[in-house]
Amino acid sequence: VTQVDSELHDALSLLPGVDVGSALKLVSGSEAKLLDLLARFCKKHARRSDWFSEQLQNHQVDTLLLWAHSVKGLSRSLGLQGIADRAVTLESSLKNQASIEQLVKDSGLLLEDIKTLCSTVTKLQEHSQSSQTNQVEMTQESTRAFIEQLISKLKCSDAKAVSLF
Repeated sequence: VTQVDSELHDALSLLPGVDVGSALKLVSGSEAKLLDLLARFCKKHARRSDWFSEQLQNHQVDTLLLWAHSVKGLSRSLGLQGIADRAVTLESSLKNQASIEQLVKDSGLLLEDIKTLCSTVTKLQEHSQSSQTNQVEMTQESTRAFIEQLISKLKCSDAKAVSLF
């Protein structure tokens, strides 16, 4: 388990309603794959506030029901039970023709939970990318050191050594 993987597990465990164990089962224990799936989820659902308001103003209840249902199912699969619960509440409010105020409240809570998740996922991705960059630089440095040692052992001339770089 790498440091980034451990940080992913720890960070997701801190979010309310996240079952990291269930999520990892979905991806055969690969935290990198889980991070990728969560990033895709975020890309699709993180900025839906304006879209939701527009659909609500246009009385597109069926579209909103489908969206809430999709978020519920996907979030359950990803171990995001807290988000799934919010989606269930929104779905129920839509089915029961709740007031606009209630729909705005329910959608706001759902979207805020998604936003919190996505903020965490973004930070983890940035950290993961910077860690990978550092690993590549270290690999290049160690390769260079190895070549320098090899050249000195082979007692190559400086001209030959330069051509290897």
